Amino acid sequence: YEIKLSSNKMLPSLNYFLTSVCWENCYSHQNPEIYSTLTAKTFDNVNCLFPLDANSLKECFIKTMQSHNQVNIVAFSKRNLKQHLTLKQSQQLINQKYIVLNEDKNADYVLFAMGDTMAEYMQLKKEQLNKQNINVKCVYIYDLKILQNQQIIKNIIGKCKHVDFYCHGYASLVERFLYKINNNIKVYGYADKSYLTATAQGKVEVNFN
Repeated sequence: YEIKLSSNKMLPSLNYFLTSVCWENCYSHQNPEIYSTLTAKTFDNVNCLFPLDANSLKECFIKTMQSHNQVNIVAFSKRNLKQHLTLKQSQQLINQKYIVLNEDKNADYVLFAMGDTMAEYMQLKKEQLNKQNINVKCVYIYDLKILQNQQIIKNIIGKCKHVDFYCHGYASLVERFLYKINNNIKVYGYADKSYLTATAQGKVEVNFN
């Protein structure tokens, strides 16, 4: 997958659009190891991208199709999900690689999500915690590479001691970045557990427990 070219040689990027995600169809339809395998390489041109909603998917599609000399892996659900962002916010997400969905300077919990199904789960957890009068800050990760910027993640977390990260793929995909920042972060990801008749929420729960 490494593209070694002269400085004046430009080729269209190789784009993978993965829609039959593991959370909907379980292991048979999408092997989440595609992210782990490619990011384990030393290739700087591999990008794992997770649009949050239709608006951010549109912006992501435009940017990846216009890019050159990259390998872009884009994962998103085929289900009808909530529209979270305006077009302006979507552009911010794509350019910044993450977005704070709700800011709370007095947050007792910081919740991260990477993947649209994970964002759906994060919202449910936020509502559960809010009912217990617990303040929650929610952050969505669009580009896996932002986790390499330890200072940005540290600034987001601040002094909060309760941090959960909901990962689209295997937990190990992000643990190697996050544990360098704070080894108390709890990471939840896919665990090869199938539950074909369950709701999307049920499939997440069976993998997280």
